[in-house]
Formats: sequence, C-alpha cells, structure tokens
Amino acid sequence: MRVSVFVLDFSYDVEDNVPEIYIWGIDENGNRVVIIEKTFRPYFYVLPKDGTNLKQISEQIRALSKQQSPITQISEKEMKYFGTPLKVLRVETVIPVFVRTYREEIAKINGVKEVLEADIRFYMRYSIDTNVRPFFWITAEVDEIKREGAAQESIANCIF
Repeated sequence: MRVSVFVLDFSYDVEDNVPEIYIWGIDENGNRVVIIEKTFRPYFYVLPKDGTNLKQISEQIRALSKQQSPITQISEKEMKYFGTPLKVLRVETVIPVFVRTYREEIAKINGVKEVLEADIRFYMRYSIDTNVRPFFWITAEVDEIKREGAAQESIANCIF
C-alpha cells in the first residue's frame, strides 16, 4: 500500500544482525506510524595517498573484515575532495557500530591518506542519501506489519 507520512525523526536498531532504520512520523489521518527501512547499509570512504594502488589497498581492507559485521563491498568512486576530483574507495559493512572499528584499522594501512565520512551517524547518512528529512512529507510503498508490544498504531516495511 502507498502511504504519505509527515516525518518527525529517525532512529535505528539492529534486529537479527540487520540494521533497521526507523522513520517516525504521522500519516494523513493523524495516526502515529513508523516506517522500517531494512535495505540501507553503512559505508564510508577511504582516500588513498597519491600514487597508491587502489587494488592493493582494497585487498588489505578486505582482510580486515570481521564475521560479526563483514565488509560486504568495496568499490572505486570518483569524488571531489576540497574541489579536486579524486578516486576513493567506498567501503560498505553490515552493522553501523563497526564503521568506527574499521575506520581506526583502515587508517593504519600504509598508503591510506584519510578515512572520510565515517563519523556520520547511520540514520543521518540515510537522510542525506535519500533526501528524506524531518518535518517534510514523504510517500512510500509499504507492507504493513504487526510487531509484538509495538506502541505505534501502524508499522510498515518500506519499499521506497
């Protein structure tokens, strides 16, 4: 079903090793709702030093992967860094709190100049990337679900 929701706030939790972003809001009828987004994953960027082989750094990063929150994807991206176009590595994992752990370990790799955007909170990253903002209306395709003990009148899995 398609719903329109006035977004109030965001939060997140990890259920069964899957991060869930909660989009808290009010629907068109004034009912409290929460939309659950289960597909978004935490990520950050790695800026290599000039002349560094990105493939070698990728392999070293992948070797740091942990079973509790594996590194699921490393991809090359072109970004502007203080206005200068550069190649960076986008590192994606599963559990948001592991971003800090990976940031600290990756920063120690020889050839890494800096780890970028690892300090952005998970739900804020979602808001930035999807342009879903508090105090704005959104429309989403959702499947209504029931959760034991849920105080909200309506809970839905999001299919933006």
